[in-house]
Amino acid sequence: MAKLKGVIAGAVGGLAGAALMGPLHAAAAKLTKQKPPRGEDATERVANTVVKKFTGRKLSRSAKPKGGQIVHFAFGAGMGALYGLLAERFSPVTAGSGALFGVAVYAGAHGLAVPALDLAPSPLENAPAQEGTELASHLAYGVVTDAVRRLLIKVSSR
Repeated sequence: MAKLKGVIAGAVGGLAGAALMGPLHAAAAKLTKQKPPRGEDATERVANTVVKKFTGRKLSRSAKPKGGQIVHFAFGAGMGALYGLLAERFSPVTAGSGALFGVAVYAGAHGLAVPALDLAPSPLENAPAQEGTELASHLAYGVVTDAVRRLLIKVSSR
């Protein structure tokens, strides 16, 4: 039962962390006067590919942002669920109250998988301010995911 609680608490935490990322990223980009990223958003490209695979049609221009949000939140919840499971089984995963997890998601997803799948440029091709914003938003994701996970585990144990 503890594993299931961990998975559910992690998924809810991941949703909360993913929800915070967008506004945090937008605020940091505005503060650092960043230009919008070039090309189509990686989450929108994934959403478009999934929809095309199942329906044979592409997403409309107006539907792409919603599709991208669904991908973003699904990924955030999935990563959070994995984190919640690992946290129940191997507590060192929670080092830094989720900060290490946030860095791992940044490195694994944003730094490696997304560029390898040709969904977005490598972080090495982006300006330092842009990557600082990305790293900060992923750190916040990890910390929020862990805080919500811990709170839900504590509340459910009463």
